[in-house]
Amino acid sequence: MITEEGMRKILELLLLETPGHSEPDFRGPVNMDFWSREHGPLIAISTNANIIKDLYRHLQTKIILAERG
Repeated sequence: MITEEGMRKILELLLLETPGHSEPDFRGPVNMDFWSREHGPLIAISTNANIIKDLYRHLQTKIILAERG
């Protein structure tokens, strides 16, 4: 079961540096700049289904790497 606290912990993991991520766009924090149309990477603002699948995969990897510390 997902709780507010559990979701907060997951979202906080997205703000951590993950230098071991294979994609450079995901090594820094996934914050407001990441999602910004002006400053963020193309993958964060795309509406293409395949790119959205890549976004999901990279966010999942980032969470896993951040959990490992």
